[in-house]
Amino acid sequence: MADVRTTGTGLLTREYRLLRERARSGWSWIHQIYQEFQNEHASITAAAIALFGLLSLFPLVLLAIAGASYALGSAEEAIRQIEMVMGRVLVADAARAFTSIIEGVLDTRGAAGIIGLLGFLWAASRVFNIMIETFNMAWDADESRGFIKRNLLAIGLVLLVFVFGIISFLTPLAAGLLARYSDRVTRWLGVPINVSGTWPILVDIGAYAATLAMFFILYKVVPSRRVHWHSALAGAVVAAVLWELAKYLFRLYVVNFASYNEVYGALAGVIVLILWLYYSAVILMLGAITSSVHSARVFGDRPDHPRRRGYDERGEQEA
Repeated sequence: MADVRTTGTGLLTREYRLLRERARSGWSWIHQIYQEFQNEHASITAAAIALFGLLSLFPLVLLAIAGASYALGSAEEAIRQIEMVMGRVLVADAARAFTSIIEGVLDTRGAAGIIGLLGFLWAASRVFNIMIETFNMAWDADESRGFIKRNLLAIGLVLLVFVFGIISFLTPLAAGLLARYSDRVTRWLGVPINVSGTWPILVDIGAYAATLAMFFILYKVVPSRRVHWHSALAGAVVAAVLWELAKYLFRLYVVNFASYNEVYGALAGVIVLILWLYYSAVILMLGAITSSVHSARVFGDRPDHPRRRGYDERGEQEA
């Protein structure tokens, strides 16, 4: 009986020690990511990304409306679809405020398309040039790509985000079309389509998968050094989860607690949009730093940087 008790006590002791070591390891991960975030002044960088992101967002929507109005045959329908997409991320007031700003240029769709394309390429390329610099700082990497290659990369990233934006635009549109023609789709497939139950879940999964893929590509190709795909995926998972969580919490906060209308009046929607862009940029930087820390701790990729000499080989902070 004593042997059984001793064995049971030993197992509990080992499990407790293992759990404690895992908790310490998890805390050291969080602590190191936090320290890197502070050392790289990531919050300031996020503000710069949000600024140029705001400048590129309006031309992007102008460009999207110019193209969608031809595809849908109605500029008003294009605006309605874009407002519906933005409503999935922002509160309704912010989405309406954003789309109302660009309604005045719809009578000149050709000019809107040209202005939108040029403005989007300039501002968005600035976003990604800042992103390249800050990701290199997070990875302690020197930029080895020439001027032409770097700017081609920035333009390629612009197109990448534009493609994922189109996917985000088409996903709820496809959901609406499926709901409208569900009977025809059921007859064609021979399988009943549960629009009210299954399809919204699939739409959310598809949106998350697109977000995850976008973050993964950014963390894999932007730094001017070889990035393990495991590390890029780790950062992408963190960023995608935080972004989906931030969407829910941000909407909850704005709807229930914030009083922007009382303070900012007609500008409340724009202020909410700016805050959302800033939060998104912070999440982008958190994912990049998570990817860098993962590579350092898991693969022993130790950049020789003074700010990281305070960590031992396991990534634990030295005394």
